[in-house]
Amino acid sequence: MKKEEKSEKRRSQFSIVLERLARNKGAMAGLIIMILILIVVLFGEHMTPYSYFHQDYMAMFEFPSKDHLLGTDSLGRDILSRLLYGARFSLIVSVGSVIFSAVIGGILGAIAGYYGGVVDTVVMRFLDVYQSIPGLVLCMALSVVFGSGVYTTMLALGITGIGGYARILRAQVLQVKGNEYIEAARAAKAGDLHIILKHIIPNAISPVIVSMTMGVGSGIIAIASLGFVGLGIPTHLPEWGAMLSDGRSYMGTYPYMVLAPGCCIILTVLAFNLFGDGLRDALDPRLKD
Repeated sequence: MKKEEKSEKRRSQFSIVLERLARNKGAMAGLIIMILILIVVLFGEHMTPYSYFHQDYMAMFEFPSKDHLLGTDSLGRDILSRLLYGARFSLIVSVGSVIFSAVIGGILGAIAGYYGGVVDTVVMRFLDVYQSIPGLVLCMALSVVFGSGVYTTMLALGITGIGGYARILRAQVLQVKGNEYIEAARAAKAGDLHIILKHIIPNAISPVIVSMTMGVGSGIIAIASLGFVGLGIPTHLPEWGAMLSDGRSYMGTYPYMVLAPGCCIILTVLAFNLFGDGLRDALDPRLKD
């Protein structure tokens, strides 16, 4: 009977979050755009009218037309095909880096917040030094050290985001660990790992989830910034930032070369930020229906 009541309570809380999200028009708009982007990521290769690396030297710098809806670049490559195929690089690298940052940062934050004392001091002073370096500068330095590539770019971006997630989870753990159910778990001789994984993390994870959602948008901007300066994902791959970099030299005469990838970046970042903002409001227990 208790299990049924508990599951019913959980379902009701989940339904409340869904109802709040559904009433938020901005969050719903962001979610719809995110779903469309996900479809492009999964099936973009089959939706492209041309291969992303196909070069037609007879159609270089062709303005948007019925044959090339978004025009062609300096090598005669179809921009629409490259945008559709390149969505996977921008999104997968961003999502992967956010997951890496959240996992490593979450572990550090949970340990620091739960044990406190010397452990907390050591971890947080290390993060102070680590975060004193500007994120984009550190990311560029790591990209130079690791070299270009999808996975190395993901790793570089993930390393730069660890500190933020560690601080968020640490703050939540400090609030949660003094609750009565934590004291009851300790009185029942539950181990520290069990308490952290079963009792603390589930009740402290909501702000981290919201931060991860909004962090995907920031990651896309960081990837585009690296691609714009020639770092990160290899230039022959159709990543949106690299496409911006390729088109900047022709911005005055062929503006469509930068407008198309620029609009894709703006729309994707806006979608994740709108959904993240709505999710934050939906998960806020201080808001009442």
